[in-house]
Amino acid sequence: MFVVDEGLPFALLGYEGFLNRWAVSFNGGMGYYVVEPAEEFHSRQPPEILRILREKWPHLSPPFGW
Repeated sequence: MFVVDEGLPFALLGYEGFLNRWAVSFNGGMGYYVVEPAEEFHSRQPPEILRILREKWPHLSPPFGW
């Protein structure tokens, strides 16, 4: 969820209940962002990136698996 009404000079995203379930991609140069289910984002990642993630952070186990 975006927090924009607390007088902050920027928007804030919370992790629990949002970022732990959704993938948020920002394109500041073109002025847009995309919010999609984490599983969809994960399914598009090349195998070599997923291999690197497993090697660097073997203790992580997302709900959709590595």
